[in-house]
Amino acid sequence: MKYLLFVFLSFSLASCNVFEFMDSPSGNEQILSKAKACFDEGDFDCAREYYAKLSSEYSDIKESESAFLILDEQGIDMGVFMTAFGSGGSGKGVTQIANRLALLGANTTKRASIYEAYLKVGIISDRATRGLVRFVTGIALLAEVLAEQAGGNSNLDQTDLITSGTLTACKASTSVTCAAACTRTSALGVGASVDLYNSLPTSSTITGTDHYGLIHGIIQALSNALSYELSAGGNFSTGIGGFTNQLLSQSAPTTSAFANCFVKILLDQGIGN
Repeated sequence: MKYLLFVFLSFSLASCNVFEFMDSPSGNEQILSKAKACFDEGDFDCAREYYAKLSSEYSDIKESESAFLILDEQGIDMGVFMTAFGSGGSGKGVTQIANRLALLGANTTKRASIYEAYLKVGIISDRATRGLVRFVTGIALLAEVLAEQAGGNSNLDQTDLITSGTLTACKASTSVTCAAACTRTSALGVGASVDLYNSLPTSSTITGTDHYGLIHGIIQALSNALSYELSAGGNFSTGIGGFTNQLLSQSAPTTSAFANCFVKILLDQGIGN
């Protein structure tokens, strides 16, 4: 996680640039600096304009920072990630981001916008850069799907995922008894895992109602990003690696019983207040 935080911080610091005063920058370095300055000021239209002017050899930078720009527009800037994961949290970090998204108004329109940022992984050629974008946008997409389950208090509570009457029994259950002990709050969301690593599904698939199938697919994509693109190995110091491994130990939530046990692991990994 220290590697990711360093990249986030580097990105943030890079927004302070010497070309900010220029009205008509020329050349890739000046154009990139102007784009970053616009981004830093929250002028997203200006940032898009200048990122679009970068030449082809700057494609990876343009696409990765365009992904971060989309997240910023949706209220998830790098500062949000720093706060959520800086203390070493995993499930709790995801919950913090979900709470912010719930407060801002989580819905399928916002989910589609965040997925637009994720789609940049299909354009970026550098493996590590692609992994970073996949990781950041994947976490955001995971948090958004969870935020849409939040109740009227704009916080993702554990009882938004499981009925309050069975919460204690569910937490005490085992991998054998979880199917019966964990009664989810909704029968919606049961479906096959959505492959977000080997393919890029259509937006209609991402905004569908197979919530737990989508969550399982996002977790798989995050795990692959850590292992194969960022070469982060097993467990991150923050527990993100362990978080994904635990969730993937449960079969995809293709049935109600599997979904019940999948939600138990979400709770066990710190998802929900």
